[in-house]
Amino acid sequence: MSSLQEILNEKTFPAGILIDMYHTLVYEKGGYGNASVYVADFLGVPYREYQKARVRTYQAARRGAYPNALARAKAILANLHLNASDRYAELMVRLEIKCRIDNLEVYSDCERVLKELKNRRIKLALVSNATPEWRTIFEHSGISHLFDRLIFSFEIGAVKPDPPIYLHALEELKCLSSQCFFIGDGADQEIEGAHSVGLVSVLLSRQSPSSDQQTQQPHADYQISSLDEFLLLIDQ
Repeated sequence: MSSLQEILNEKTFPAGILIDMYHTLVYEKGGYGNASVYVADFLGVPYREYQKARVRTYQAARRGAYPNALARAKAILANLHLNASDRYAELMVRLEIKCRIDNLEVYSDCERVLKELKNRRIKLALVSNATPEWRTIFEHSGISHLFDRLIFSFEIGAVKPDPPIYLHALEELKCLSSQCFFIGDGADQEIEGAHSVGLVSVLLSRQSPSSDQQTQQPHADYQISSLDEFLLLIDQ
């Protein structure tokens, strides 16, 4: 690969940036399972039993097996041998989405950096492995409007690190992979996937990265600890 400075000297670079969502842009206060505590209580089942039923539907849900959050909720209810009526499932979905929105936090550097990238006319695509409820949740984050495209795995039937999800995002942005960065926290081997399609990959390690984290992510072209560092990277 050419040096970053050589790449940045190209007038077309960066034309676009693909960005992961969870633990890159947003996180949940109290952790991912916090909302599940409330849902399990609403259903009147032990938390662990609810989580087991939820996990059983997870992989299929993020690959688009369920057309919407309601359909997934009905599958979870059936798994728990509970009333799987539309009305009961709808109440369950509303509760989960409300809990997640109430607990959602956007990292402090996100809005500022995303606005700066938009001011530079760089195209932005969210690329997230997510289940159906997450489009609504992210749209309440306050930063979704800064993206040109929101690419969720459940909507296109492909997940990171598989090439189709990155290629779909590039097609939506009308950019070549050689013109774009991918930024993510490294979950789901997403850095390896980005590297495989020719994206310049950036590992964002917000949580006190261990000394061997770069070794654990051998395909990362660069490693940063904040989005502010990303601006410094492309301005060097």
